[in-house]
Amino acid sequence: MPSIIRVLDEHTINKIAAGEVIENSSSCVKELVENAIDAQARFIEVRIIAGGRKKIEVIDNGVGMGPDDALLALERHATSKLKKIEDMNTLDSMGFRGEALPSISSISKLTLKTSNNEQATEIVISGGKILKHQVASRTQGTTIEVESLFFNVPARKEFQKSTSNDIQKVTKVMTELALAYPNVSFRFVSDQRETFNVSAQPGLSFIESIRFRVQELYGENLDSSLIPIDLESREYKIRGFISSTETSRPNRLGQHFYINGRCVQSKLLSWALREGYSTRLAEKRFPLAFLFIEMDPSLIDVNVHPQKKEIRFRNAIELKEELSKMVNTALQTTSYKEAEAPLKEEPQDSFFASPSQPLFENPSVYDQVHKIKIMQKDPVFSKSEPKLELVPNIIGIFDVYLLVQAKSCHSALNLPMHHLDGLLLIHQKRGKERLLFEYLMKKEHKVDIQNLLLPETIDFSPSDACIIEDHLDLFNAFGISIRSMRGNTFMIDGLPAILKTTDAKNIMEEVVQDIHAFGFHRVVSAHKEQLLAKAIAKSVRLEKKIEEVNEAQTFVSKLLKSSDPMISPRGKPIIKVLDQNDLSKLLN
Repeated sequence: MPSIIRVLDEHTINKIAAGEVIENSSSCVKELVENAIDAQARFIEVRIIAGGRKKIEVIDNGVGMGPDDALLALERHATSKLKKIEDMNTLDSMGFRGEALPSISSISKLTLKTSNNEQATEIVISGGKILKHQVASRTQGTTIEVESLFFNVPARKEFQKSTSNDIQKVTKVMTELALAYPNVSFRFVSDQRETFNVSAQPGLSFIESIRFRVQELYGENLDSSLIPIDLESREYKIRGFISSTETSRPNRLGQHFYINGRCVQSKLLSWALREGYSTRLAEKRFPLAFLFIEMDPSLIDVNVHPQKKEIRFRNAIELKEELSKMVNTALQTTSYKEAEAPLKEEPQDSFFASPSQPLFENPSVYDQVHKIKIMQKDPVFSKSEPKLELVPNIIGIFDVYLLVQAKSCHSALNLPMHHLDGLLLIHQKRGKERLLFEYLMKKEHKVDIQNLLLPETIDFSPSDACIIEDHLDLFNAFGISIRSMRGNTFMIDGLPAILKTTDAKNIMEEVVQDIHAFGFHRVVSAHKEQLLAKAIAKSVRLEKKIEEVNEAQTFVSKLLKSSDPMISPRGKPIIKVLDQNDLSKLLN
């Protein structure tokens, strides 16, 4: 019987390895830049075209390679970082597997030009096959050009997302690497547009160079809210910055952790960071962090994932406790200056304003109960249909809810019931989100813009800036008057008038964070309007609780006439109907 077990040829093996190591253009950029860092480069320039699918170019001034080493670097598992398995216990380089270059060259058209300051060589490969190997001319360092990524792997190519998504992911990788190595100068260019250009500052201490790098990438505004950490214990040294208790995010996207210079993803570290803040932050709010943790290489296992995204700690509980303790210490020893914003006169809220004729004859919440019908001319109701009646004892609870007594023998509303008789417990903020969302989504009107007295310039991270730049027209269509300035800086001179706020920075931060969560790259353009409208609607502020009965009546009637008054745009319940049976159950 013939054998059914076969040894795969080298070409097939390389393609399989490429599937593990090179997931997309960002993983390709990451591997090449990490190789440049390991080659002791002090300047690294990365250029991409079409998100890296068409072309990736990485240029460095590292030690370079001679002709023989250049050929060996293209062989699988050929590496200068390891000689034996025991070397893993003292590993301090970014790469060590020896898979990156052969994996990339097997699924692209790759040109390698390198010089060790003695001799320069050029190698051209297409789909893993060497087409050219010749003497070249170059100063010390290495240049790698990768063209037509995945050209010979159509299945992998079909699974790639949009070009804008590739740009965002490459930008994120480049930002993380630039943060990790403040002693290296980085220049990143996407489609001939310079995304960032950051310089090393050799005269600064490590923590000051991190501060300077954060300023370059995220702007000076963020720097003012950062608290330095420079502490060490018997096993760990932790340096970097965390955000003050006044600066937080609705998710963990602003947290950056580096272990011995390697950017890692770790729920353990994120939990430890949040635990260090204890009750200083509100629920479901997360601090920002740029933390660099140094430890003996023998205490970690980096050989977990082909792309080296994950890491295992040998003493995970001890590290968690130490990090949490150090964060708590930094927060305790830092004095905060709380900015006291002057009280402003509440502007008239035209969106939720009361009609010219009061709907309640007697505006007092505690007066005799009498029923007032909703305006007869309201287009939502036809004359033949029974009307909803609201009893005027509308009560505010905890500045969050409205409690409304209502009666209806037949629903003339967009509510999923035939009888509406009892108490309506209404979440004010979610109700306003619903009204704001539907207002933004109406095609027949233009969103009114409230011009800011002083236009605000805001610096974003490079990846956030990519998102905003790609959707400037959409932002402006929804009333956020924003334009690109230089680099990752944008100017905002107007916000939707119905938001009742001029806090452009917080609005934009929340909107961008939501866009990350929604994943703009995963949806077709037709749905992006809805997603952005949801993000803006979430930013509605309850700067003034509803106290006047007329205002409450108007708000409730508008809400009940909306397309879906029961559910907010984000899928949260707005109204809970409590009938007599529900109240009886609560008291029995």
